[in-house]
Formats: sequence, C-alpha cells, structure tokens
Amino acid sequence: VLVILVLGMLVVPAVSEQAAADPGPEPKRDSGVVYLTFDDGPHPMYTPMILDLLEQYGARATFFPLGRRLEERWETHQIQDLLNRGHAVGNHSWNHPRLLEMTRVDIGHELNRASAVVEKRAGYRPRCFRAPYGEVDTTVLEVGEGLGMEHVTWDADPQEWRSPTVEEALDHIRTRLHDGSVVLMHDRRWMTLVILAELLQALPADRWRFEALPQCGPGGDPLARMITRNNDSPPVGSIWEVVHQEDEIRVGGWAYHPASPTGGLIVTVNANGQAPKVSGTTGQDHRFSVVVGAPRDLVPVCAWIGKSDRSGHEAFLGCLQPVSAPEN
Repeated sequence: VLVILVLGMLVVPAVSEQAAADPGPEPKRDSGVVYLTFDDGPHPMYTPMILDLLEQYGARATFFPLGRRLEERWETHQIQDLLNRGHAVGNHSWNHPRLLEMTRVDIGHELNRASAVVEKRAGYRPRCFRAPYGEVDTTVLEVGEGLGMEHVTWDADPQEWRSPTVEEALDHIRTRLHDGSVVLMHDRRWMTLVILAELLQALPADRWRFEALPQCGPGGDPLARMITRNNDSPPVGSIWEVVHQEDEIRVGGWAYHPASPTGGLIVTVNANGQAPKVSGTTGQDHRFSVVVGAPRDLVPVCAWIGKSDRSGHEAFLGCLQPVSAPEN
C-alpha cells in the first residue's frame, strides 16, 4: 500500500490601479476545481504509481514530461494509456534548460523537439507548455504561441524535491487553495506520492474535483489519436462525463479501433466497486452513452473498452468521480 501528496508557489499577476481598487469577488476557497500538474517525467516507477493513485479517487491531471525522457522511457502505448484515462499532456522542453538564456531560434528548437516526440506517440502536438523553472519573457511566450501552445504557470508548489514534511506541504497548498488552483508537483519523487495521497484524501469529493487543464486538451485529439491505431493495437478513447441523477449514473465518452470502423466496441463499466459489467457498445460515430444503476455511496466510476469478438487487449479508460446532473 502506497501513500501520497502535493504543493507549490504563489504566482501574483501584475494588476492596474483600477483593478487593485476593485478586486472583484473573492474566489471560492471551500469547493471547486483543482488542477494537479506533474513535471519532469515520465519516471518508470513513480509515474505509473501516480496514475494508479489518481484512479482511486477518480481524479485527472496534466503531465508535462521532458522530451528526452519521454523519448527514452515511453512508447506510444504508454502515452495513449495516459490519454485514455482522461489526463492531458503538455510540453516541458526537451532537456530543461533556462530558456531566458537562449536565443529565439534555440528556444524554438528546444520546444519543438519536445513537441515532436509527443506528436509521434500521441498523434497530435501539445497545446500547452510549462517553461523550465516557470521562467518566461515575451520571446518565450511568442515562440510557444508560434508552436500552438499556451503557457501554464501554477499557484502552489510544495517543492517536494526539498523533502518537506507532509504537513508543511499540505499547509502550503491549503493557504493557496481556491477554485481553479493549479498545483505543481513532479512525477519523479517518492515524496510526491505521499503528498498526493494525503491531498486527495483531504479534499472531499463532494466539494472538490480534480481535473486536467482544459487548455491542454484532456484526453487528447480523438481523430489524431485514432490514426495511431492498427489492428494489433488496443483501442483508444476517453470518458467525457459521469453524471449522477436520482438512482442512475450516465457514462459518456468515445472509443475507437480500426477493426470496428462502424462502432460496436464493448463498453464495460464498474460503478459500484464490484465486478465490472458490460453496459453497452459504441455507435457509428464511435461515441457511447450508457446508463448504470447508482450505488448507495458514490465512488469513482471506471470503464473499459474491448473489441466485440473479445480478441486482443482491452483499453482502460480510467475512473471518474460522478457529478450531479444540473437541476432543470
């Protein structure tokens, strides 16, 4: 049994005198969405452990791997598995240099090389990046934008690489926590697991959701990911929604395999912590929407996709915490 946790640093944007005089409504600090982000991976041991921990809580996150580590350590099936689970992938440069000390041309080469590795494995180029050390200027932002990427900063950085105590890390995050908080961690440290586990447990699912950054494209580009498949590959897909209404849970998403060009992939769902159950199939548009009975205690709902003839490997689409249907 593994234990886990997270933290960060406060980023204070410049404001005008008018904005300072009228700060607007205070952001919600007792509920909302938290965006977990992980830099410097992938790690052969810690990244899979983080993914498994996130599934236990139906949480999603955004990963910013280094291009050279991604090329050395992960193949296509591993990044597709991460995307199947609904996480997002960004760009953290090729080799973690200080971009502010580089020329525009070299910055472009550094970022483009990392994007190319992501594209080769994911089927599409990343839509967001995080500069090493978070250091950016106008040139870095312009180069990133020219490569189709938006820069992502953070609100909290527990600096788990400094080996803080769990309480120090949690206190750091709590003081910076609000609806929309971005938490920076690193999927290359044991301490990250400890902090992450405690954080996921400390924020109740009925008040907080952990999502992938929307600007980074959670689950990836469906059409681009479809192109990476062949008949020997597992399916690809993603859960879009898990909605709870009265005594039912609706699970929606998409899945694709070239052996089933008109749909018909089997959707298996586990909505009650017990044995998974075949709940439906994908349609001709490769989408699915299945309804299962809601358990007494809402827990993360997990889904798998397999071919109709049961051949080959199933694809795990991860687990997602149900949200309540909007009131009419």
